[in-house]
Amino acid sequence: MQGVTVVREYTSGEKGLSASILLGAQVGITWVPEHKEGFKVVSDEGSMEVRKLNGFLVYQIFNKENSSGGLLVLLLETTADKPESGALFVFSFDGVSLDEVLKLAQRFDGKKMKDAAAKVK
Repeated sequence: MQGVTVVREYTSGEKGLSASILLGAQVGITWVPEHKEGFKVVSDEGSMEVRKLNGFLVYQIFNKENSSGGLLVLLLETTADKPESGALFVFSFDGVSLDEVLKLAQRFDGKKMKDAAAKVK
């Protein structure tokens, strides 16, 4: 398997959300091993942080100026012997507060996505 991407987009006025699942080799390019829990950078412009959310590692990026950013949720980690084995849930947003996005992201069932991703060959 080279890679699979599934995308769903939502818009309402000035607000926009995009939910994607990435499978395969592209996960190793998007999620790097340096994304470790506890990493955090905060500035006047925004923030970057890696933390656990519902048991999954999440890399979150937020731009304060336009309330935009993204969440990368590691569903299945890529392994060196199987670079096509990874899975990510990617949640990007525009015009939405970070708190609202985190609440929305938690409504997705990470365990079901992980289980389904593990079955894709």
